[in-house]
Amino acid sequence: MSQSITTTILAPDASSTSCKLLRPPVMQPYGGPAALRFVGAGQAWMAELVFNEASRPRFSGIPFTQRRSFMDVPMPPKTSLPGCAVLSNFVYCPDANGEIHRTEGGEKDTVVARGRAGTPLSVAKIAPDHVLLAYIRDETTTEGVVRVAEVKLDDGPPVRLSEEGSGATHLEVLSRGESALALTLDGRTAMTPTHVRVVRALDGKASLSRDAVVFVGGPAERNTRGRIALSADGAAFVLAPLAHPVEGFGLAVVRLSDPPTEDEPAVWSMYPNGVDPAPLAVTRSVSPIRIARVRPSASEPGASLLLEVGELSPAGEFHAKCILAEAAYIKDVELDVDREGAMWLFWRDTRGSHLERRALP
Repeated sequence: MSQSITTTILAPDASSTSCKLLRPPVMQPYGGPAALRFVGAGQAWMAELVFNEASRPRFSGIPFTQRRSFMDVPMPPKTSLPGCAVLSNFVYCPDANGEIHRTEGGEKDTVVARGRAGTPLSVAKIAPDHVLLAYIRDETTTEGVVRVAEVKLDDGPPVRLSEEGSGATHLEVLSRGESALALTLDGRTAMTPTHVRVVRALDGKASLSRDAVVFVGGPAERNTRGRIALSADGAAFVLAPLAHPVEGFGLAVVRLSDPPTEDEPAVWSMYPNGVDPAPLAVTRSVSPIRIARVRPSASEPGASLLLEVGELSPAGEFHAKCILAEAAYIKDVELDVDREGAMWLFWRDTRGSHLERRALP
């Protein structure tokens, strides 16, 4: 069962009222995707970006008070490396060959796992004090090379996350209570099964619940990605920009049961046209859930892209609030909320790498 929703298209200046800019934009001299985290800076907390520089974390290190205009920073160099994953003082970064390096406080570089070249990374905490790392590796079978999702609890052995016979093109893990939710997308030319499992620590090992195919979307694009969103009361949603079976392309929102079950209903928010990649970022443990997404500005081929911020209702409906940017391309969007309740957003577009602090819608 699914429901289709038409998104309200807002004017580009809508951000002036509903997502007020709290500090001047800070342009970054680094290219590529970035992890966004908060670190202590005296009596305040600073939003810090972590970039992947040849498998070593590169920290933005720009304080709250520093203000730089668009003209101060040249266009950063491009990189083909995936982004790093951050949990507390630990940073995990893949190198060009897929080896995953862990550093603590930027030091003690250790290879902790081996994924495929270009693997996405995700980390989550499992009570009482365990770290769960998720990645994708290649496996040779009688049918050829397939992509397999794996998780590692601390420095324990890898545990297969994706079921036998299923592939993995994207994954994410997210802490919820004393366990973690694990999302795997199996993007195919005809459909995109969406798998969710619960991961717990049992006797020092990763214990997986049964695999639940919570939703099956349309054909995947090369860069199809999904995210897990979490409200303040623990309600969890899977969000993925995908082809709609009938109406074109949109954002599928699936509210997860507890535990996740097969064929959960999806609520759709349609885009004017398809786009690949279709970056997406969500907040965690905040209500209402905020979403930053990239969609075409119009249905015509080659239309410019918009960075749009909105809210997610408890029923899974997306409500647009403001548009922050318009460009020929927008990539690598990240979003988080600080202790004062303001949004920090990172993205890359034709002008460079941005970091902004804005009021919540």
